[in-house]
Amino acid sequence: TAELLKLVARGAAARATAATGVHAHSSRSHALLTLAVERRWRDPRDADGTKIRSQTSRFTLVDLAGAEGMERAHQGQVDLAGVGTNMGLLVLGRVLQALASGARVPYRDSTLTRLMQTGLGGNAVTHMLACVAPTARDLDISLHTLSYASGARDIKASVSAAAISEELDHDPMAGDFDDEDEALNRRTIWIETGYGDVFARCAGDPAAPLLLYVHGSGPQNSSMNWNMLVVDVERLAKDHATQNRGGCAFPSSFFHVAIDCPGYGRSPGNRQTIRSYPGGLLSSIVAALGRKSAVALIGSSQGACAVFNCALECPELGHTLAVCHPVGHAPQRYTKISQPSLLIFDIEDAGHPVEVGRQMRRYLQDARYFEFARSVDGDWECNHMGEELVKMLVGSWPNIDRRKAGGRRLDRMPELTRVSGGFRSWNEAHGSEWLPWCGLGEFGVEPEPPSAAAAAVVAVTVAAASKNDAKIAQTSSSCRQQPLAVRSSIFSFVVFCFFCICMFIVVVAYCFLLFCEGM
Repeated sequence: TAELLKLVARGAAARATAATGVHAHSSRSHALLTLAVERRWRDPRDADGTKIRSQTSRFTLVDLAGAEGMERAHQGQVDLAGVGTNMGLLVLGRVLQALASGARVPYRDSTLTRLMQTGLGGNAVTHMLACVAPTARDLDISLHTLSYASGARDIKASVSAAAISEELDHDPMAGDFDDEDEALNRRTIWIETGYGDVFARCAGDPAAPLLLYVHGSGPQNSSMNWNMLVVDVERLAKDHATQNRGGCAFPSSFFHVAIDCPGYGRSPGNRQTIRSYPGGLLSSIVAALGRKSAVALIGSSQGACAVFNCALECPELGHTLAVCHPVGHAPQRYTKISQPSLLIFDIEDAGHPVEVGRQMRRYLQDARYFEFARSVDGDWECNHMGEELVKMLVGSWPNIDRRKAGGRRLDRMPELTRVSGGFRSWNEAHGSEWLPWCGLGEFGVEPEPPSAAAAAVVAVTVAAASKNDAKIAQTSSSCRQQPLAVRSSIFSFVVFCFFCICMFIVVVAYCFLLFCEGM
């Protein structure tokens, strides 16, 4: 009931009023409220219980703006709002007459009557309340209003109970259950966008600031890639808010939405959509979630490329960016990206060359850059990406919080989502989906675990860069077998020796030719 009254208040606030020669607050538009009530039940005589019966009724409330005479209401001047009001009332009068006489009903002659069609005639009961003025000056208008309203009494209708429909049970929660952790509330939803329905795993309160996750383009990649990171970020955010570090009003929870891009996972569509229209797709998803922006756009591999391209196409959509193992095209374009950006690279990942990452670090205006070697440092991004992401959000939060929206849900924007499943749908892999953090490689290769010798030594290469492109600080271990620098030197030495041998053979051959000519 409270939510219904809230919608009524929103509709009333959008209604236009203005002063005229008749009223100080005259309605400049009609107002309609349609309430659909559906009753659903199972037939106890149905042995298998797979069928559901339903019955739907509509209740339509219409507040009609009064007819206006241009002479009295607007001093003889033509008023377009008044003309539109009178036109709607004229067509409605014709509809009432047609319903009373059994003639063809001109519902489509005006928007007002088209919207009122389900509440007029047929299987509907229609009542009209007329408001008249008690003064003698308004006698003619009062008589005309009463005559107009009396037409509703003559409508011929054959009222009967709403029809009962029968359908198979498509309950998305059948066989599923709610998350035991009420704060996380992990579940799955369908998001209705201009590019088709998009499946998504989500967690947290929908009213909290939004974090949007985009997976890579590996054939088995999906939203499940981010499950562990979502839980990690939510825990760290709660810890930070509890301890109130830094004194800023940092939120204790976020609304995490990890999408299956069109054509991947459970989302139908074309896999090229995220590559060809990153800005349009992600903007459509954010709008369908009832927002104008997201606190962070988070991506891996080709999803990271989509995040950067979206930041170029829609600069206001994401307040911060966070990517791991990103790929990108023409990084020099990233000089236009001003958002704080977190980048994480594995220097041993040939599918995501670290040279590209270092170019990104150079061109981005505000980069937090990290490098690691999986053979030595293990799954560094799995253990540290959540921590570094929360650090970046905490540092950027004063600027984000000053924004009008700041990634939060707006009441005036509708939320175009529907339930897909509960915790089981969120937690279990669908088909051949990779488990969390497994689908990081672009070419479908899962990371190998570090050896026992390498695991004994922790050596992380961390590069912190900002606008002045700070120098990368590196730490390495003498226990590490064949470090990159040594392997590079050996390769260079071999190439040099091969070049010298070739030159020696050429010189000997030339001397032999000269000797033969002298003979």
